[in-house]
Amino acid sequence: MVSRCAIAAKIATEVLAASPDWNTIKNNDQTMVRIEHATAFKQVMIDLLANHLELFKQFGDHSAIQKSLAATLLGMTRQQSVLRRR
Repeated sequence: MVSRCAIAAKIATEVLAASPDWNTIKNNDQTMVRIEHATAFKQVMIDLLANHLELFKQFGDHSAIQKSLAATLLGMTRQQSVLRRR
């Protein structure tokens, strides 16, 4: 079984690649950032879940995992936006 860290890293990489329009982040439109991030996150999870049934089971059965992963990825997206502004 793949470790949680490996899964989180893979998801983070894919969400960041598909993440919000950086103009939205630069304009500090937090509502749109959240909407676009949620959309990217859902799409990445659908793609992964199609091939990873155990992840699907864990993700579906444990809302704490869902919330933790979503919060972590949103934080990483914000951190990337700060780095890209420089």
